[in-house]
Amino acid sequence: MFGLLRMLDTYYAGMPVMIIDRINPAGTRIEGTIIQEEYTSFLGASGMIHRHGMSTGQLCRWHIKSNKLSINIHDVTFDTKYFQFIMPSPNLPSSESLMVYPGQCFREATTLSEGRGTTRPFEIFGHPDLTVEKAEQISQMFNQKFLKLAFLRPIKFIPVYHKHKDKTCTGWQLSIQNHLKYHCIFGTLTLMRWVNEMMGYGAFWRQGPYEFDSNATDAQLLIGDDDLIAYVNGIIDEKEVVQKLQKSEEDWRNGLLS
Repeated sequence: MFGLLRMLDTYYAGMPVMIIDRINPAGTRIEGTIIQEEYTSFLGASGMIHRHGMSTGQLCRWHIKSNKLSINIHDVTFDTKYFQFIMPSPNLPSSESLMVYPGQCFREATTLSEGRGTTRPFEIFGHPDLTVEKAEQISQMFNQKFLKLAFLRPIKFIPVYHKHKDKTCTGWQLSIQNHLKYHCIFGTLTLMRWVNEMMGYGAFWRQGPYEFDSNATDAQLLIGDDDLIAYVNGIIDEKEVVQKLQKSEEDWRNGLLS
């Protein structure tokens, strides 16, 4: 969408553009931090927060304002009574997968399967080298910390494609119980920190180049914030990362209102 707006600005500056202001299927919740400029890519636009909470029209207006484009947007109000869920990706097949995706997508930077090749991608995740005992231990820690907000169920699964294809993985299924209060990004980062401690840094993070031409690591491109990566690596504590998340989210919210 951003590429289309830039093309219109280049060749048809000032031309009126009609936008169907469709609601955000992942909701209006705001989470995360602003991506560091050196880690911007197709995965994350410059100045964007992880979970922006904007509708289609709001997202277009944000991009036009941020990049000083000369496009005249006219919103067409979307009637929510005609709303129908449309998969934005084959790996986001349900509203449940969309709700966990803002945080769970970070697992693509690790050696863990993020559930691609199962019927519940991003809700299901794990690794062949994890044991049932470790999975149960982390489930107990998570369910105590995020009581009544989200639930982590130990499982075994076999992906039919992608990471660990045809291998039996031990892992979990994540279910959100309170979408209004559970912080998806902080929850996933905390899970990643615990699994990282169990597996060891070298075995946890995915090595080698990612899908895009960049000198940045997978974690840098996907997470986009050195402090969040440091939290997963056990370098900074929970209080520090929570404070950064809260400030970034408040700054983003205030920016949208200005």
